[in-house]
Amino acid sequence: MRRSLIIMSVFGALSGGLSDKAWAVPDVVTDEQVAHCLYLDRVTGVSGYGKPIAWMPLAKSSAEKKALHLGATHIVWDGFRPVGVFNGEATARAYVCGLSQQSR
Repeated sequence: MRRSLIIMSVFGALSGGLSDKAWAVPDVVTDEQVAHCLYLDRVTGVSGYGKPIAWMPLAKSSAEKKALHLGATHIVWDGFRPVGVFNGEATARAYVCGLSQQSR
């Protein structure tokens, strides 16, 4: 993942930069912290088949990207589940928080 970030940084510098949203990921919070936020949807990320043993970061990243695509500012992880030997999935609830601050 670090290698991907370095490559993306170089690409961004060469192409004149990327928008702030390209680098954003939803904040990971607790249920209490999203009590007054707007629930968007449940997101599930998968690591993909045939991936290395470290499936969890891949599954988490996949779920975070889906949440970001929905417009989520925050996520609450529901769980992580191995699927097979080297695969897995991560499930979270996506929320939008601070709508009044974002509209400014």
